[in-house]
Amino acid sequence: VEVGYITNPKERERLFTSNYQEAIVEGIVEGVNRYLDNRKKEVGF
Repeated sequence: VEVGYITNPKERERLFTSNYQEAIVEGIVEGVNRYLDNRKKEVGF
């Protein structure tokens, strides 16, 4: 999962902070959970 551009100075700075990393992780987890919930509805689980 690409979450930012290390070549962008501002983005690079944010990528190295624990708060930003946690926000990224939470967003990824939320996205995966939504995907799985939608798939379960489509398949009928």
